[in-house]
Amino acid sequence: MNSSNRFKLLMLLACIYITGIVHAQDRKAPAYPLITHNTYFSIWSNTDKLNSSTTMHWTGAEQSLLGLINVDGKIYRFLGKEQTNYKTLISASDEASYSVNYTENKPSGDWTSLKYNAAGWKFGQAPIGDDEKNVKTLWKSGDIWVRRTFNLSAVADINELFLKLNHDDNVEVFLNGSKVYEKNGWTSSFQYFPISKKLLKAVGNVIAIHLANSAGGRFLDFGLVDKLKNSTGSILLADQKMLM
Repeated sequence: MNSSNRFKLLMLLACIYITGIVHAQDRKAPAYPLITHNTYFSIWSNTDKLNSSTTMHWTGAEQSLLGLINVDGKIYRFLGKEQTNYKTLISASDEASYSVNYTENKPSGDWTSLKYNAAGWKFGQAPIGDDEKNVKTLWKSGDIWVRRTFNLSAVADINELFLKLNHDDNVEVFLNGSKVYEKNGWTSSFQYFPISKKLLKAVGNVIAIHLANSAGGRFLDFGLVDKLKNSTGSILLADQKMLM
């Protein structure tokens, strides 16, 4: 190998080495431990900036921890983010029992509409599923169709409407005839999904759900909540300069 080719090879190896160092420095941890007392009590940050996300347990459940500092009479938040708070509009079964109409035979006609006649459907309490110890209505077939009717006062006062849903497996959700959510798969806890409050009215609302079992267990529980406004508007956001 002549001196010119040897020099080119050395330059190429140097570039590869430098690139590797730069990318190694760009690597990010998936989460940062803030408090780790034991398996059941630990608090983590899931973002590089300490104040851009709500602190969490390793399971993903929110465990809000806020860090505030007073500088020249102004309050700054340097750690954590305010936990999301919801007001129940119609409860899921973790708060209060509720009843639904359901059928395991595919219904004819527009079963999601307000005017649909569900007189031939069965009547049961939620949650619905195949685990006799944890549900109130057993469901062991491939599909189930569910309707829940309700009234709401002060619809105009709702800040942000969210569907509170725990399902297993594939789900379609309709509010007053309009599809508001759809997913193939399942959840293992309640999840919150934004929907338009314009679909609501004071009297005669209906949530209609089709659930299909594709694998494993069966489960359905749901409600509606209002996402409350953040009450910490006077607290400023601290500017994080570096990540150690």
